[in-house]
Amino acid sequence: MRVKCVRGKQYSYAYAERGAPSDREPSLVFVHGFSASKDNWSALFKRIPRTHHIVAVDLLGHGESSVPTDPSHTTVDCLVDHLHEHIQLVPQLTDRPFHMIGTSMGGLLTAAYSAKYPQEVLKATLICPGMKTPVLTEFMKNAGEASEGEANLLLPETTADIQKMMNACFYDKKKVVTNKQIMLGVLQLRAPKETFNKLCGCLYFALLTHMTDRTNEAENEVKFETLMKNIRAPTQIVWGENDQLIHISGVDRLKTLIPNIKRVDIIPECGHAVHWDQPSKLTSLLLSFYHDSDQI
Repeated sequence: MRVKCVRGKQYSYAYAERGAPSDREPSLVFVHGFSASKDNWSALFKRIPRTHHIVAVDLLGHGESSVPTDPSHTTVDCLVDHLHEHIQLVPQLTDRPFHMIGTSMGGLLTAAYSAKYPQEVLKATLICPGMKTPVLTEFMKNAGEASEGEANLLLPETTADIQKMMNACFYDKKKVVTNKQIMLGVLQLRAPKETFNKLCGCLYFALLTHMTDRTNEAENEVKFETLMKNIRAPTQIVWGENDQLIHISGVDRLKTLIPNIKRVDIIPECGHAVHWDQPSKLTSLLLSFYHDSDQI
């Protein structure tokens, strides 16, 4: 993977790229989750044939992309607009519809991008997308506290917090990092983005739970449902059966909203971090959907 950087009107955006686009096959564009980066997809990239053109973005405020200081640039709508600016600056994606894949918050952004820019998205894969589900996990029940500045599982401040976060994201606990030096390194990497993460996290968690005075639950519900109903691209839903962050009941809700769902894949023995828990299975499901011409 080659890491590149492009300059937008106000911010710089980083992305990783491998291969070249083909007239026969669309590019694969990967969108990571909250407080993550393009590197989170590395286990998948090892398994995807090198003949495929892959682009993995760093969202605004994440990875090696610029970190905004303006609070208004931390909303989901704003992140989608900046993601669009980012993609328009990637030469290999210009005027070429692509297959977009997003996980968690990246899944929500992929859905929003597909609805807002339908001419650009040939297919969409939503992996445990960030949303309010009919059944709430313990994380979701407590997530409203983050919208009011309280401690939250996805906003770790200590090595113990890091371990709790990973335990919640993984089904396979053997994959959870326990080395204290590595966890300290993770905290150091997150430190420059701490303010942004808290701002973005507050708004994101409020969107998930509607538990803040700054949002209106009824309006949020209408906005979310309208967004999902406006997705025209053939859509794949992937969910970890044991997701402790965003409950699998979200699948049933999406089935009633997204008009062009082509397949739903539930992965057993898998948590929220599907790309880490079950990278081989996820790659297989993703490529099956990608190559199926009947699902266009």
